[in-house]
Amino acid sequence: ARQLFERAIARDPGFARAHAALASTLLTTPYFLPVRMAAVLPPARAAAERALGLADSLADAHAAMGYVLAESFDWPRAEAEYRRAIALDPAGAEPLYRLGNLLVVTGRADEAIQVLESLRDRDPLYSVAASFLAASYAWVGREADALAEGRRALALEPNGLPQLWILSVIYDWAGQRDSAAALARRKLTLTRAPARIGLAAMILADAGDRAAAEAVTRQIEATPPGLFGREAGLMHAYLGLGDTARALDAMERAAAGDGDLLYTSITSLFLVGEMQPLRDNARFLAVLERYHLDPERFYRRSTR
Repeated sequence: ARQLFERAIARDPGFARAHAALASTLLTTPYFLPVRMAAVLPPARAAAERALGLADSLADAHAAMGYVLAESFDWPRAEAEYRRAIALDPAGAEPLYRLGNLLVVTGRADEAIQVLESLRDRDPLYSVAASFLAASYAWVGREADALAEGRRALALEPNGLPQLWILSVIYDWAGQRDSAAALARRKLTLTRAPARIGLAAMILADAGDRAAAEAVTRQIEATPPGLFGREAGLMHAYLGLGDTARALDAMERAAAGDGDLLYTSITSLFLVGEMQPLRDNARFLAVLERYHLDPERFYRRSTR
């Protein structure tokens, strides 16, 4: 996709939508390929700025800039860009999803539900958005809705990694540990990305399969230190195994760099309770501050 958008821009440098699409493509890459966010964030910002310079009234351009700002942990400005995109294109699905995603990861589940339910009404087949809606339901204690929407999302995309991740977390939160572990094992057959399999290790440990969790942890530890998502994966795995000291070390290494996908994990970790022993830990609070996240928004969630 990146190559095709770059070819489109080469043919028509004034094609604003291609610049916006290139920005979003670049920012999506680290979630699925071994590419660091630090490598793609500057060119993505340049592409989004170019799109805005060419067509300030283009919703895609504002959505792309919102994505850039979100990956820079500038949540207020990202939210403003997403809302501007929605105002420019009320029927568009992507800005609504991006806004809903931002609200989830910053601990604003009630607001996320409103946005993501509106998106479901417009585009019921948008499976990853349905997964984040399911996570939002879980955050406010709506167990039946969370399970139903999480299952619906996975049925729409049975091998979707975000869908598997979120439903496994919801099962874990709901006390359905066998179902959670089954999804974790399924995910291990689909990816070796450290951040993804680290969460699987945490779920397996919660389900009582410590040997499997330790094996996955060793697999992550054997990956190169600079591999994107490695620290986030280790954080998950160590927390699942009860090793909070090494989990904190991994969090700090992630926070010291470009984020390492760590911020996307904080919501789910609070949901299943893995972070509760750390809530008053100064080192942990410093990590949250690095991502400009308000701990009270997470602490106020409903608990079991």
